[in-house]
Amino acid sequence: MRRDSNQALQESFLVAKECHQRGDLVGAEAIYSRLLVLDPADSEVLYLLGYLKANKGEMDVGLECLSLARQLTPDNPQIPYTMGVVLQEAGKLAEAVDAYQKVVAIDRRHVAAWENLSAAFYDQEDYASGLAAAEKVLAFNRESPLAIRAAANCLTALGRRAEALEVLDTGVKYHPALPDLRIHRSWELMANGRFAEAWPELEWRHARRGRADTPPRSVPYPRWNGEPAAGKTILIYGEQGVGDEIMYAPYVLGLVRAGARCVFECDRRLERLFAQAFPDCLIMRRENRDQIPWHSRLPEIDYCISAMSLPLYFSHPLNRGSFLQADSGRTEYWRRRLQESSAGPKIGVSWRGGANAKVRGIRSIPEHIFGELIDAKATYVSLQYGASRAEAAAVAPELLHFSEIDPLTDLDDFVALVSALDAVVSIDNSTVHFAGALGVRTLLLLPVYSEWRWGNQPSGISPWYESLEFIRQKDASEQGWRDLLEEARLWLADNSRLEPETSDGEMPALQKEPAEVISKPIKEGRSALLLGDTNYWYHWGCSCTSLGLHEGLRSRFEEISVLPLPRLLSGCPVPSGVESLDSDDFFRQFSQSCPDIMSAITAVDCVVVNGEGSIHGAGPLPLLLLYIAYMAKRRFNKQVAVVNHSCYPGDASTPVGVGGVSDYYARVYSALDLAVVREGLSLANASLFAGKVSLGFDCLPLFLEKHRQQACVRQRKLVFGGSVSWSPAMVNCFADLAKWAADEGYAIEILSGAKAFLASDEIGFVEQMVRALEARKVAHVLHFPPSEMAWLDGIGTAALVVSGRFHYSIAAAFQQVPFLVAESNTLKIAGLLSELEIESALVGLPREQYRSVVEKAKQLLLGGSAGLVEPEHLAEMRRRARLNFSSL
Repeated sequence: MRRDSNQALQESFLVAKECHQRGDLVGAEAIYSRLLVLDPADSEVLYLLGYLKANKGEMDVGLECLSLARQLTPDNPQIPYTMGVVLQEAGKLAEAVDAYQKVVAIDRRHVAAWENLSAAFYDQEDYASGLAAAEKVLAFNRESPLAIRAAANCLTALGRRAEALEVLDTGVKYHPALPDLRIHRSWELMANGRFAEAWPELEWRHARRGRADTPPRSVPYPRWNGEPAAGKTILIYGEQGVGDEIMYAPYVLGLVRAGARCVFECDRRLERLFAQAFPDCLIMRRENRDQIPWHSRLPEIDYCISAMSLPLYFSHPLNRGSFLQADSGRTEYWRRRLQESSAGPKIGVSWRGGANAKVRGIRSIPEHIFGELIDAKATYVSLQYGASRAEAAAVAPELLHFSEIDPLTDLDDFVALVSALDAVVSIDNSTVHFAGALGVRTLLLLPVYSEWRWGNQPSGISPWYESLEFIRQKDASEQGWRDLLEEARLWLADNSRLEPETSDGEMPALQKEPAEVISKPIKEGRSALLLGDTNYWYHWGCSCTSLGLHEGLRSRFEEISVLPLPRLLSGCPVPSGVESLDSDDFFRQFSQSCPDIMSAITAVDCVVVNGEGSIHGAGPLPLLLLYIAYMAKRRFNKQVAVVNHSCYPGDASTPVGVGGVSDYYARVYSALDLAVVREGLSLANASLFAGKVSLGFDCLPLFLEKHRQQACVRQRKLVFGGSVSWSPAMVNCFADLAKWAADEGYAIEILSGAKAFLASDEIGFVEQMVRALEARKVAHVLHFPPSEMAWLDGIGTAALVVSGRFHYSIAAAFQQVPFLVAESNTLKIAGLLSELEIESALVGLPREQYRSVVEKAKQLLLGGSAGLVEPEHLAEMRRRARLNFSSL
């Protein structure tokens, strides 16, 4: 029985598709299966069932259904395309390539298939074919961000890095706020030796939201951005592995020389080395890879900055000489022990490295090939971290291996051994950073495609360590490695390279006592977990309000740890509705999936939820925030507060599983010890659920009050920001205003950016705003500030701020800058204007009033007090903001 001749079957099919689209896979699968019993040759149903099965993890069954569908409709390119996607996600690259090639044989202009084909070729390390596929896409659509990135990736892997940079330069013009392109561009700028241009681009490294990206460490202080450092206490922290920590460490001296008191956080294995190398700093032991929790024993810190960001402010290279010093007694011990082993130069070697399998495959030299370097002319010593005696013997039986040295747990003996050597020959791993920082002669063996830090030349002196030379493969093959090892033998044969840097071979004497090392004390006093920390999230306004709250909580607690929003969006089970709140089964599932969250709650006295604009509707994030708050109270009996937030449950009849939204919110709010909302409309909503709700205000003004004592100098410019609910109509409205303002002599600036995880809506807004301005021939500046202070300056120096952002409007109001604000995804903008006592008719931009934007701007730009808030009322708003923490 065929669907096209039976209305009831067609209606069932439409119901199944609707179930599929809303995520009811069980319901959809049941209907698809019944339809196939009636018509086993229904290719569309087979296709949808195959797609569903594959998404459920039943890949083989899914592919079988898709294959049957393709046999029935061989000219439908979507079926082999879907098969390719399923196979590619499963890592079956050869089969995925075959599927995509079938697609483009049917439809030569199937852009998505060419894009995925390029990525599959790249993962197969067939870079030439990957480049050809990307170029196919660019011939159809020169603005495709996936193809631009794919082409750049393949060109980089082929060693054609100047061409990769050209591709990325073009891509950034089309997509100026796309983090993937900006961060890749920074790597290629550095690889091409253009460091001054690269450092600002490197600040995009945390803006991406990819699953494979390393999340930024949460550090609860304002970012230093070149402000006068004299007399300030600045926390410098690491991001990556110990190799990066060593490479960037000398830049700390720039802050020391500028008069800052530096608190230098590092891996505990580096404590002694850094304490000796930087005696004018205070060395902080790293206790947590994900964050630096605040505690009351810490000095009062004014700013923080990642060591990786310091080159943005100091000349490169700051110090290329040796700056680390091993313990002299241990160095002499290893020197004697090596002399006793055998005669000849002592050469340390390492052959393997890389954080993941793909990188290890590119960097590492196979043991049977690397062993060809070892000969009887010298004593060779394994410096390979993680290597067993058997692995060292597989490289060469005569290779010395000291099992008592394990640099993964203790570096002191490792650096002493390296210091006792005459030279080091190694692939790219942390060993070369230690050798270079110790001043040991080092030869680095690079693949064709190496990390940006080593440039793109065939050979040369490292830009980071003056004792480190590098040579590069000519082609990516085993023979390429053999040729490189032959060059290494010639390098070692030149005995002049093995002469020590100092005539007597001894380290220079220390001029100062080593720095003090501090560590986290045993818990004392009350502690809090700040849940939903937005310091590294969305846009700079979120960073400011989260830091304002964090600073306020310090007056109430002795220790504060955080749980950033990205953690909640990474694998936490989502409640299905009100029944989940007290369900033992769901609690057990959550506990098993998120043991880190359970441990964090257990360890503290109070859980504080920073709700901001997240508590609205029935999406995964509000359901999770509210569930954890409820769980912390009911299951752990903690003090629990939801603060600094707007509350908009939405339509109370909207179903969430078997319970309604209002029921879910009501049960959670009734359990809280404290709820503080930011504006009156939210107070009315939250008061329906619980009696103990206070009307506070957003914490951003508290951050501004503490860190901005002097008013900005106004400039004749209009600043535009985005919106969570921007639309083409809003962009055209803003662009029309910009055109008028530019004709009147105002500069035009688009203000965007974030400390991390840039809002996806912001990426699209910036791109479309730039295009709209270019279409109107309006000159403009794109401003992506690197810090909270720079973002506040961008707003504080404006003549008018125009956006759809809650925090942009607050930052303008509290710096006495007039603003226009478009409506958002909830009524919080209307609530904000009511709290500020500004007439919505004067500064609001509802969708139906976009055409009035120029007239509204004229009125605000005339001067006077139009659109400004009285200072006394601003002071009252700051008092209310303190209610977020004053009663905890």
